[in-house]
Amino acid sequence: MSDYRDDYDDYELSESATIHEKLYFAIEKRRWGELRRLIREGAKEDLGHYDYKDYPLMFDIIAAGASDTACYWLDRGYPVNARGGRAGITLAHAAAAHDQPDVLLKLIEKGSEINAEDNEGHTPLWEASMYGNIRCARILLDAGVNPDGFEEASEGDEYPAHNTPLSVAKYENIVRLLLGRGASLGINCYSSYIDNPGLGDDDYVSPLSLAAHEGRGGTVEALLEAGADPEFCDGQPLRLLAGSDKYSKWIMRELLKAGAKVAGQSGLESLKAASAAGNLEALRDLLEAGAAPAPEALTIAAKKGKFACAAYLLKKNIGDPLAAIRAAAKAGNEDILFYILGRTPEKGCLGAALHGAIEGARFPLIRELMALGAKPDCRDERGLTPLAKLYELDRRRAIFSCLRHSPEEYAGKWSNGFGRRDLPDDDEPELWLSIIQISEPTR
Repeated sequence: MSDYRDDYDDYELSESATIHEKLYFAIEKRRWGELRRLIREGAKEDLGHYDYKDYPLMFDIIAAGASDTACYWLDRGYPVNARGGRAGITLAHAAAAHDQPDVLLKLIEKGSEINAEDNEGHTPLWEASMYGNIRCARILLDAGVNPDGFEEASEGDEYPAHNTPLSVAKYENIVRLLLGRGASLGINCYSSYIDNPGLGDDDYVSPLSLAAHEGRGGTVEALLEAGADPEFCDGQPLRLLAGSDKYSKWIMRELLKAGAKVAGQSGLESLKAASAAGNLEALRDLLEAGAAPAPEALTIAAKKGKFACAAYLLKKNIGDPLAAIRAAAKAGNEDILFYILGRTPEKGCLGAALHGAIEGARFPLIRELMALGAKPDCRDERGLTPLAKLYELDRRRAIFSCLRHSPEEYAGKWSNGFGRRDLPDDDEPELWLSIIQISEPTR
């Protein structure tokens, strides 16, 4: 096919264009009169021609909103169960996704398989629910489709790996419609596409957890009214809410009112999720609601670079400052590191920072800490000195090659397998020499 798609707004096809190029161009330009003319002139068979996304042009007609044209050709024998695209969707999927209720009604009239699944297991009802098209969702439910979107799993299955229409419904009106037609609260879905520090090792999420993660307050309310469990999987809805960038105080109140527990392990994990996500408001709300202070929360905030949460927890004396200092140094979060150092008079702070910097190979930071007075003979909780830790991290060959050999001899070491990964480009032998002068190497 020619390259007219790249600039079709300003480009007109030549008379030498193929018939399917002309069809596609008319659809893209919304030139329905021209489309009808082409079809009258014998282009009917080309409606099955595949566009550049592997869809027959009939799918483009539906996506463009030309419901009259689509229904016209369905009445004249166009295959109602035709599939297209890499996902293998049907015309019913396309009509449901693009909010074309007239086309959907025509497909039902012509006997389309309206409960058919595409290659990813999604049904037309899933598409209508995902894109918020309530007219199409209602038509499909009236026609008798499964409100859970598929046939092979039921509420009796402990963890069906399927995204149901209820789990992806973005709008409260569709959620209430699905619940009213018998959609199950007990069918969960894969969590692999969810980015949330509160998820932990959970492989599945409930519709309520997903709604809390996405900050959909109306959906949360509807699901709780229908009996969704706020303590699913040890408080997963609260954890995902605390770790979400769409945190809502109102949703927090609704979950707590419905029985979500902040005391015990559930509250601790939610606090850690809020710290990792940098949700200061969630952190405050959880503590005010009675969550027990999580000692790891400060360390997590320092490691993840969440300054506001780290400062708040430090002010509240929650967590171990030395562990947080070490975590911040290892991660290279210098703003948090020096903030905590400036407010923590405890002995060993610089030593903890030095060990963390060594663990994270933060060489400029190591030099800065030693310039501030960090002692190269300080020991960690296992009694290791910085040099011993360098040995443990297997950097000793590069260090001693650098110190004990001339530049010419050191250059020859590359052929013996001592790659540059063992010695950073910005490293200085004097730094290691200052450590060795005080610390005995341990083998």
